[in-house]
Amino acid sequence: MIKVEPMLTRVAPATGSPLPAATPVPVGSVVAIEAVRDSATSQTLLLFAGRRWAPKPGGATADLQPGQRLLARVVRAEPDLELALLGRASEVAAAMRRELPRQGNPLRLLANLEWLAARPDVAARLPAPVRTALESVWRAVPEARQLATADGLARAVNESGVRLESLLASATARDAQAALPSDWKAVLVRLLETLGRGQAGTTTVTRLGPDRAPLPSRHGTLSAIAPERASLAQAPDMPTMLGELSQQTREALARVTCTQLASLDGHDGASYPLLVEIPYRSGEGTDLLRLRIDREPAPAPHATGSIWTIEFAFDLGRHGPLRGRATLAEGRVSVTLQPESGALAQLLDAHSDELRATLEQAGVPVGKLTCARSDLFDPGRTGRWLVDLHA
Repeated sequence: MIKVEPMLTRVAPATGSPLPAATPVPVGSVVAIEAVRDSATSQTLLLFAGRRWAPKPGGATADLQPGQRLLARVVRAEPDLELALLGRASEVAAAMRRELPRQGNPLRLLANLEWLAARPDVAARLPAPVRTALESVWRAVPEARQLATADGLARAVNESGVRLESLLASATARDAQAALPSDWKAVLVRLLETLGRGQAGTTTVTRLGPDRAPLPSRHGTLSAIAPERASLAQAPDMPTMLGELSQQTREALARVTCTQLASLDGHDGASYPLLVEIPYRSGEGTDLLRLRIDREPAPAPHATGSIWTIEFAFDLGRHGPLRGRATLAEGRVSVTLQPESGALAQLLDAHSDELRATLEQAGVPVGKLTCARSDLFDPGRTGRWLVDLHA
């Protein structure tokens, strides 16, 4: 906790223009702070809200170094301004609390995109800008056969929206412009902006049923998301249709943000496990491939290289959900498949030799290949019933 008091002079902008009025700092607000060194007194001051602030004795300023940037929440305004420093973990937790109630099953939107793509007569009645934006989103959804190749899967991971902000911050304008049309989060942002213009999509709609999609989680069981039906087929008029598209786009966009946040950690050095959700389409409909990529150091001093693990979960339509794990250790791959239906387990067992041969032909040396029946996923057993996140 830090108590501060404003210095007499405010920070002059580099342009030499007149000093702006000091920015108010209400209780509860989060401010970006920069620690600076006062040239006259060598005291560490805090720069935020257009002013230099002097820390009062005590508090958490002893560890601050000039040039350090951090976030703090204003917890008291009188008699002194009091700040609580926010660590990375608290930032992530606060963001998750904000986004989780907003997120929803992205397969709702995907089912409606597929429904519209198959009905050009209905799509033609939509406002032209909305129709163009919807077509862009649908083009950004990869096909299942793309995910069956190493290069295609790598591209889909990069375009899943998980690295959009990083791309915008580090790439050149040309590279960013080339990547945005195929980035899932970027096309959702553009669709939501288009739906918001001209009051399109402002009609309030009610969900047809509960959202039972498992929440994005850094750890725990990775479960497939059940497919959804196109809700637009039940929309009575165009305003309701636009309202549903707007709501489902917001939910899908918040879902991507939650997935990004779930991959963050309270420690800056931690970058794994990485959670990724990739929308895709096939001849049987649309689905979401959920991946959790993890890297662990070698377990023994004589072992070479890290251990890489990819957990995956998706729905095979009429065959049901499938979970699995692929582990790469010391140059060999071990694969465990966990179907949720007995029929799918028998089907996989019957083709295990074919799967092994396919992997080896692709240059993947297979160490162990197993198939184990998985218990059905029941959201009611996760404790999620304790709170309605969408209330």
